[in-house]
Amino acid sequence: MRSATRPFVPCRADRGGRVVGPPGFVTDFGDLAAFKRYLDAELDHRVLNDVLSVEPTLENLARHLAEWFVAEVEPGIPGRLGAVRVSETASS
Repeated sequence: MRSATRPFVPCRADRGGRVVGPPGFVTDFGDLAAFKRYLDAELDHRVLNDVLSVEPTLENLARHLAEWFVAEVEPGIPGRLGAVRVSETASS
């Protein structure tokens, strides 16, 4: 999550192209490529009623994404998922 007081800044290349945000948050966005592929292939431009096994509320979508991430991405990265934020629009 970006902060007005501490925006994300790319680190120098000697740190592996990682991005540093708030204290305790470090990730290599390359590690998140599988999540992007999942979003693009399974959810983007799809009717969520046809994709999810539960009603597609924001809460259920956040839970679904968190569970997928923990099962599929988290085992291969040093960090752990702390939160999921899902919005209907850029301002909500």
